[in-house]
Amino acid sequence: MTYAGYSGKPSIGALEFKMSYQRNLLFGLLLAVILHLGLVGSILVSKALQSEELISVIEDTFGPVALTPPPTIKERYKTEIKIDLPQPVEMGKPTPVPDALITKENSFPTQADLNEVAQANTKGPGEEVFQIPQEDPPGPYDFVSAEVLPVPVKKVTPEFPRLARLAEVTGTVHLRVLVDKEGKVGEVLILQDSGTNVGFEETAVEAVNQWLFSPAIQNGIPISIWVNLQFNFELK
Repeated sequence: MTYAGYSGKPSIGALEFKMSYQRNLLFGLLLAVILHLGLVGSILVSKALQSEELISVIEDTFGPVALTPPPTIKERYKTEIKIDLPQPVEMGKPTPVPDALITKENSFPTQADLNEVAQANTKGPGEEVFQIPQEDPPGPYDFVSAEVLPVPVKKVTPEFPRLARLAEVTGTVHLRVLVDKEGKVGEVLILQDSGTNVGFEETAVEAVNQWLFSPAIQNGIPISIWVNLQFNFELK
């Protein structure tokens, strides 16, 4: 039995196609692997050659580099300080001096000498004349050391100004007073006024000029010294 268009020669079937496909696929894979390996190998070889050329160029330009350890801190900051020592001084030999050329050296008075001076300045038995040494008074803000401070023995109360009483004004005045060696008031300064301008300062200075003090004592001798006084003016 024949069909129309059939020549009687067998054609390529599915089996032959499958066999040729597997063979062609294996061949293609092997060829692809070989091409990739060749490409990767050529890249690696070119990079290796370039690195060797770069190293050779650096060595030809700078030469071999020798690394040495850095200096220690002691060596880095080590400095030498030269000190010029003074030359020894040669002491000369003393020359003897004749006794006639020797003068009497200054000497301090003994207790016996002081007693003789005290006896010479007496009016009579048991009545010694005490002479206060004359010295310049200290400044208002000079420091003066005293074993015994002055104490008021006579006080005069300042009058309340009439103007302040009419205006019913009160206030406080701070004074700095120089007490001399006799206990008298030598000078008066206004440290801080009342700020009222009604006459508190004038009456305070007028009153304190009439005060008397026991003088300050230092080493058994009366001295001049400044003291601070405060006057409070209050209505009663």
